[in-house]
Amino acid sequence: MVPWRGRLIFKQYLPKKAHKYGVKIYKICTTDGYTLKAKIYAGKSDVTAREAHADKIVMHLMESFLNEGRTLFADNFYNSTRLANTLLEKKTYVCGTLRSDRKGNPKEVTSKKLAKGEVICQESSTGVKVLKWHDKRPVLMITTRPEDVSTLVASKKTTKKGEVVMKPSCVMAYNAAKKGVDFSDQMSSYYTPIRKTLIWYKKVALDLLLGTCVVNALVLHNKYSLNQKNCCMLTFREKILRNLLEGENVGALVQTPQDGRQGTKKLKHVLSKREGTARETRKRCVSCYSKMKEERGAKAARTYAKTCFNLLQRVR
Repeated sequence: MVPWRGRLIFKQYLPKKAHKYGVKIYKICTTDGYTLKAKIYAGKSDVTAREAHADKIVMHLMESFLNEGRTLFADNFYNSTRLANTLLEKKTYVCGTLRSDRKGNPKEVTSKKLAKGEVICQESSTGVKVLKWHDKRPVLMITTRPEDVSTLVASKKTTKKGEVVMKPSCVMAYNAAKKGVDFSDQMSSYYTPIRKTLIWYKKVALDLLLGTCVVNALVLHNKYSLNQKNCCMLTFREKILRNLLEGENVGALVQTPQDGRQGTKKLKHVLSKREGTARETRKRCVSCYSKMKEERGAKAARTYAKTCFNLLQRVR
């Protein structure tokens, strides 16, 4: 959810989200948090809206990854027996949680009362398995992976008494894979560049370019970097800014006046922490503004400082 409380025909309200009002973005990620594809939901006018909305979203995001024997891990908002059969026809497996009121669910499994640690499973002729396992509360799962069976396997967790916790294999696989989207959203929320604006698509663009794309770059950096120590989001953003400042000649943006006067000297930009509130320190490069004000006046200084702000981001 990209936060937005202004007027917008496809603004969504999701009370369980951190940002209850905003623009909804569906995306598909790898298990390590790299975003492969994203789609902005445009409300009732969207091609994926109305009937079978969840199925349409999944097929749209998986369009480039079908018929390759991949496994899709999705939560109970998307999963159903109908979607599982559709993906099986496309040589794609699915695994994830399942809502008990979905059409096509076997009543023998959904209505069965289990004691703690018990499991019940039913498989269709097409290979769709619906499994119910009672942990602290009943957990309903759907899977089409051949390796998932109804027996419990040992996990890495242990109880306070030292006993090994037993879980179904589909539950363990889902818990290990679902962290990809959560990691992407978590990293994108750190040091966010989103600011108040009257134009909704500015927020969406900033979230995608300076949020999702930066997280993708961080994932690739930590995966292929020669340094074995992973880089945190703050350090990675600082590296990006320093490389941009070293590679861009910001002073060249100020041209020599046509009246023959000598132009301003090239200014050197540095990252520094400014004291005071964000409203007072965020909008201008203080060093550039003060130098330009002395040389060419306050009006020219304000224009130049706004240009510099597009290339600099103050480090808090």
